[in-house]
Amino acid sequence: MKFAVHSGRGLGLLRCILASGFVLAAAQVSTGQTLDEAIVAYNSDKYLEAAVQFAVIAQVDDRLGDRYRAEYYVAQSLFRAGFLFPAYTFYRKVFEQGSTHPHFLDATDGLLQLAEALDDDLLVPEIISRGYDQEFENLSADRLNTVNYMVGLVSRRVGNNAEAEEFLRSVNIDAYEYPKALYYLGVMAAEETGENGGKRYEQALKYLQTMAKHVEGDSGEDVERWHRLAQLGQARIYYAMGAYEKSIELYKLVPRYSEEWMDALFESGWAYRMRSLNRSSKKGFESDIGRTLGMMHSVQSPYFFGRFRAESHVLKATAYFDLCRYARAKEVLDGFFTQYEPMVEAVEAFLQTTRTDELWVQMWDEGAVDFPHEVRRRLISNHRLGRLSHQLFRIRSEAKRLANGLPPGRLKEQLAESLADQEAKWVRLMGRLVRTQIQTIQAFLRGFISQARAIQFETTDAELKKLEGAQGSVTQSIPHQVRTPAYKRGQPFWRFNGEYWRDELGYYRYAVTSLCP
Repeated sequence: MKFAVHSGRGLGLLRCILASGFVLAAAQVSTGQTLDEAIVAYNSDKYLEAAVQFAVIAQVDDRLGDRYRAEYYVAQSLFRAGFLFPAYTFYRKVFEQGSTHPHFLDATDGLLQLAEALDDDLLVPEIISRGYDQEFENLSADRLNTVNYMVGLVSRRVGNNAEAEEFLRSVNIDAYEYPKALYYLGVMAAEETGENGGKRYEQALKYLQTMAKHVEGDSGEDVERWHRLAQLGQARIYYAMGAYEKSIELYKLVPRYSEEWMDALFESGWAYRMRSLNRSSKKGFESDIGRTLGMMHSVQSPYFFGRFRAESHVLKATAYFDLCRYARAKEVLDGFFTQYEPMVEAVEAFLQTTRTDELWVQMWDEGAVDFPHEVRRRLISNHRLGRLSHQLFRIRSEAKRLANGLPPGRLKEQLAESLADQEAKWVRLMGRLVRTQIQTIQAFLRGFISQARAIQFETTDAELKKLEGAQGSVTQSIPHQVRTPAYKRGQPFWRFNGEYWRDELGYYRYAVTSLCP
């Protein structure tokens, strides 16, 4: 069982020197000319030369203190030379020797810097979680917060939510990771069942509301994204609680044109539809269904071309069914089947082909003629795949630099082998994730098609019952006159003329009346 630490004492003078871009003083070392030369090279910013010399010392020097020092400074030299993945290999070698290594905490700090530089939430967190040590209490407060966040993230990933909550709650309010920790705490609370058998929605809302308030007004792309996720998360929780009015209010707060905007438009369409079922008046019901159809009109606009929009057709058909406009519902469903049934077949055929992990990565990166564009766009929007792709590009770039930037020798061979192993690992990891994500999307599509078939059956059944009820009644056999809802004097009304304007998206509302008895 791991334990969470809430404060640290710092690393003293060495930590301060490292944080300021230290210069290692040769005068303090009495271990021979070789180590002195490596130090001189390091202090002269000749990091690759220093790495080679430190690597020699680490391999042949029988003096334990010198070997320990050289093992760490190989990693530090490579990091400063911009070879991040080779540096990871050597930091990890020091870290995995545990706290008995005098540079254990320095290697921990190096790994954390690497994770930040590579935007890594997989490689370093796994290593830190496995090697969690009592010595972490001596890390600086910032680094300790990062460690606790990483361990919480890994614990959540493997399903140990109790441990994940313990570590995530230990992240300090001043930490960079604090809003992210709150977000995952909120997600976990919304997913879990409380003591009374219900979901922990109230606790989840508190986490997300605190998160939104914490980052409100802060600038920066990453901070703003977490703020949008907090708003979207709250809206989803209120929807799950049946508080559709509050849910709609929060969906409206998601900024226009942001990455999450289409999701907010679509999900608010469901919220309007669910609110309509609770309306006591026909006018209120028609107004909300009109809002639902208006949101789907926006989602299906050319502005979102290429985005994954399959479920929008299902919701649109459902709305027309609610209005007893069966002909329109069938028209929407026919269009859905025409577009998405061939897409499912294309995805299934693509999955049945024999492809290496490299080819799956290539398909994600470049696309394929026989692979649906809309599904690929869904893959591209996956943040995990985006990070893996960036890191794979970095590995390959470092391999090219290594070929031209380091003289032949044992270290160059080691680094080339390490980069080749890491490239193979990343290709394997990313290739499998691409395939898994495609399988997930395929399952979603099949589910939407099943829903659409069910609506189609219900629509046909309702039409038959309506016709049976109308037999023998002259009044009911007359086609229903379609009416346009009345508008208050001065209320603007523009008919859609086939043109989409970006600033109008999200404001459409269908003028519809219910044909239900």
